[in-house]
Amino acid sequence: MAVKLFPRLMTTKEVAAVLRVSTKTLYEWAASGRGPIRAVLILSGRKNIVRWKTTDVQLLIEEVGLDASS
Repeated sequence: MAVKLFPRLMTTKEVAAVLRVSTKTLYEWAASGRGPIRAVLILSGRKNIVRWKTTDVQLLIEEVGLDASS
């Protein structure tokens, strides 16, 4: 039986670079829950850590037709 691994999580800076949007935009998406992709919030002591599923970012790139290589 194959083991399904958890999807890799990307930092906000990584996603901002790939999607060519500001980190502020991504944090607004995370806070409002209204962006085209959903954030993964990791509770860590006093501060929440925001991460993004690589698979969600890849799907968004395919839907929008963004060329990630340029």
